[in-house]
Amino acid sequence: MNEDVVGLARGALELRDYDPEWPHRFELERSALLTAAPQLLEVEHIGSTAIPGSAAKPVIDMQASLHWPDRQQVINRLISRGYTFMPDRVYVDRIFLPRGPETRRTHHLSLIARGSDEWRVRLRFRDALRADPRLRQEYEHLKRTLVREAHDRSAYTAAKAAFVAQVLAEHP
Repeated sequence: MNEDVVGLARGALELRDYDPEWPHRFELERSALLTAAPQLLEVEHIGSTAIPGSAAKPVIDMQASLHWPDRQQVINRLISRGYTFMPDRVYVDRIFLPRGPETRRTHHLSLIARGSDEWRVRLRFRDALRADPRLRQEYEHLKRTLVREAHDRSAYTAAKAAFVAQVLAEHP
C-alpha cells in the first residue's frame, strides 16, 4: 500500500489530482474507528477526497456522529488511535481531531452531535458536488486559484465560504 497517497503537513496548501485510492483509505479508517470507538453511530467520508474526479488536499476528511454526552470517552479512545485533541478546535456541536503528526496529517475527523444541522449541511454539500459535474469543476477551479493566491490555510478555507454557502442555498 502506497503511504504517499495521503498526508500533508499541518497548515500546508496543496492539491492533488483525484486518487481512486482515497475511498479505500476512508473505508479502512472508518472500520478502525468503529472498532476503536463503538459509541460512534455513523462515519461519513466528506470533503473533496469523497468527490470522485475532484482534486483535493491529500487528507481524508470524515465526520462521525455520536450522542454528545459520550464525546469525552470517544475522544480518549481516538487519542489512543493517533488522533490529536485540540481544545481550540471545540465548537458547540462539533469537535475537530486530526490524525498523524503535524508533519504528516493523514485524516481529519469532525465529531458531530447526532441529529445536528452541521451533520446534514456537510453531507448536502458533498452530495451536491457528487451529483453536478459543473459545480465540481467550479469548486476545483476555485480551490486551484486559492492555492496559488492564499497566504495560509485559514485564508484558503475562509475564501471558499461564499461558494459553499451558494451551493447550499441552491441545494436545500
